Amino acid sequence: MSSTTLLHRAPRHDSPWVNHHLWYQARPGEIPTTQAAIELISHLARHGMHVLTLPALSADDDPDYLTSVTSHGARRSIRVLPNIGSEAFAARGAFDISLDDRLAIAAQWLAQGAHGLELGSDTVEATQPSRSESGHYHAGWNVQELQAWMKYTNDDAAMSISLRGPTIADISDHALDDYFDVLRFELLSTSQLTAHNYFDQSVAAFRMFDAVGTLPSWNASWEFLNNVPSQLSQSALLLAICYMPGIVHFEKDVQLQSPSTRHALRVRDSLRLYKANVLIDTTNAGDGFVWLFNDEVSMLLNFGPHSYEIPNDGRVLVSSMITLPERGSHLALPPGEVAWLRRSRTH
Repeated sequence: MSSTTLLHRAPRHDSPWVNHHLWYQARPGEIPTTQAAIELISHLARHGMHVLTLPALSADDDPDYLTSVTSHGARRSIRVLPNIGSEAFAARGAFDISLDDRLAIAAQWLAQGAHGLELGSDTVEATQPSRSESGHYHAGWNVQELQAWMKYTNDDAAMSISLRGPTIADISDHALDDYFDVLRFELLSTSQLTAHNYFDQSVAAFRMFDAVGTLPSWNASWEFLNNVPSQLSQSALLLAICYMPGIVHFEKDVQLQSPSTRHALRVRDSLRLYKANVLIDTTNAGDGFVWLFNDEVSMLLNFGPHSYEIPNDGRVLVSSMITLPERGSHLALPPGEVAWLRRSRTH
């Protein structure tokens, strides 16, 4: 008996960010100079990225940093969001910068064409006691007050943040008060990702995004890929993230990890997987196999312990292994790996 469930229904109307679905989160150490920022923008444009977040302050006090970054981003069709979170300011030595000065910096960026503001990462547990009647404090900001200021200054600007918390439910309950435009999440502790709990974890994530009213947004940082306990390989986990609709957040060349990832991002973009409906089939989860599918592409996750044989007829679009082993007229997807396939009648 089939056990197929609609995991995500694409919105009827595109949001302002739906087509800008590949984000790069630059850490302060990657931007030692204005020239480094310009070179990074060009590098990201060549590899199909759409959005860059980077420190709002320059490392070398270059007075042309802001205008150079925003103008080069516009030329290369890269949307730029300055990181105005407390960690980003501290990394530039600005530990005691006043609220008025921070707002002035944000206003300068928005006036020069920045498409929004990035707050970086914050932990739900650490900020929960600091909630006032006007909202939570995140990354050194009263979020609702900052949002009101943004609406007055630039109504089209977006606010982005990464929230860490014990569970998805904790993050969801917290984010319901704050109305972020782009929300990614990190769990402080997670159980091992298996064929048996993949459905529940995926449903919980999509329900959170629906509840808080944001596009699905997925964390593909090295910290996440290196630390999440899973029966999938790191490359397989990354490929599974790239299949998901919504926004994918990368850092430090994660997107260039392998030819498979680079090809997957081209497929994702050309077939518009970023705004597709997604269904999940757990019929064979007991054997370690989970299927996701949309109108164009199926994804098979093999949690093990057995290989899965796929007809070698060109239906495999990309796999987490550069080359799948052959078994006669079939390809074998080993345990711990993931493959994208052209849709067939069954999947």
